[in-house]
Amino acid sequence: MTIKTLNILFNKGEVRIVKSIFNSMPQKWQKEILDNLKSIGEQEITEILVE
Repeated sequence: MTIKTLNILFNKGEVRIVKSIFNSMPQKWQKEILDNLKSIGEQEITEILVE
């Protein structure tokens, strides 16, 4: 469900808000999120978050 929500937000042009929330998280959480996204094959979302 979270991946679906992220895709909906990105498709609606809300990338800036999602990235802002992601960047406000502690580094440890960011790394965990990115690792989990990569492990399930969500490379596109990973790339958007680290741009």
